[in-house]
Amino acid sequence: DPTRRRVKEVIHMAVFLSFLLMYLFGLAGYLYAYDETNGNILLNFDRKDGIILLGRIGCGVTTLFALPMNALPCREALLSWVAQISESRARRAATKEERKQLLERRSGNEYKYIAKSFRKSRTMPSERGDDCTTNDEDEEIGHNKASNYGANDVLVHQQVDQRMIGSPIAKSPEAVMSEEAVHRLATFSIVLVCYVAAVQAPGVAIVWDIAGSCLAFLIQFILPASCYIRLKLRAKASPMSRHLVLAQVLLCFATITAVLCTAQTIWRLGSKW
Repeated sequence: DPTRRRVKEVIHMAVFLSFLLMYLFGLAGYLYAYDETNGNILLNFDRKDGIILLGRIGCGVTTLFALPMNALPCREALLSWVAQISESRARRAATKEERKQLLERRSGNEYKYIAKSFRKSRTMPSERGDDCTTNDEDEEIGHNKASNYGANDVLVHQQVDQRMIGSPIAKSPEAVMSEEAVHRLATFSIVLVCYVAAVQAPGVAIVWDIAGSCLAFLIQFILPASCYIRLKLRAKASPMSRHLVLAQVLLCFATITAVLCTAQTIWRLGSKW
């Protein structure tokens, strides 16, 4: 029986166990060789060590299967970014009515937009060969107010659902081939860039330094705190509420720390080269 409190307990326990496991492994690796520990601790051991060889094989297999799993979200984000740019250009060149339709779809009112289009198609029984009727309550489809539904509204609601999620839009063979070509090209480009960057990087420690000093603060602290503050202010919360003030303090501290750590990492890497 999942509840909000139990879900929070599971999340907190999972995060704590992950932190404890990673911290113990990192501490054990540092205590093994102290300042002589390499960025890849497996390089501190003899190449003929059988147990360490198993560790190298496991690391290689993990990387082999992790790369496709990481490449797919990157590809979807890349294609989504390209689609958003194309949509933005189309919106600028569109007329006022077309721009209104694009904004309705973009703002989450696509369900209402499709429901209205479906209602218009139901007003032409001569073309469909049936005697469908409409009423004024059909205008409210898409507002998700079940208490105001009549029998006819429920029928239209189900038919719109089928159009949205049950009947995929048929694509021409040329469009399917073009989409597959774009996906393959994007996947190949991402994997190629990752391969070149991995070969050119002097060591994995540099990657972890940059990711830990910049991206870790951005993903774990800056973005969540910014989204929380934005949602609270949009909900007309008091600017001096305890949670909002703590989120602002966390945002400022994480931003300053990320800038200082990134600058220190870049300076240290520059001094080595």
